[in-house]
Amino acid sequence: MFAYCIQLDDVCLRVCCSFCMSVGPVYVSEMSPKDYRGLMNSLLGLTFAVGILAALLFNIGFEKFPSGWRVAFAIIGLLGLISTVGMLFVPHTPR
Repeated sequence: MFAYCIQLDDVCLRVCCSFCMSVGPVYVSEMSPKDYRGLMNSLLGLTFAVGILAALLFNIGFEKFPSGWRVAFAIIGLLGLISTVGMLFVPHTPR
């Protein structure tokens, strides 16, 4: 039963990350000034890549602890909660 919960959590995380990676550039393109659109989308792609690298290094650091995966899931949940609350304050697109 517990393994199914972990797999369901993994699927949900992958779907949410895919959604953010596809919707994020569209939102940034609509919100950024015309002269900076390319730069802003490039920086967004860079933050995605840095985030993936940080997650990899974080997981490598916590794999040495016996319950390190619990800490990793707790931090992922906390970051997800912070992102969800932050989304409430994001302005609507101007178009």
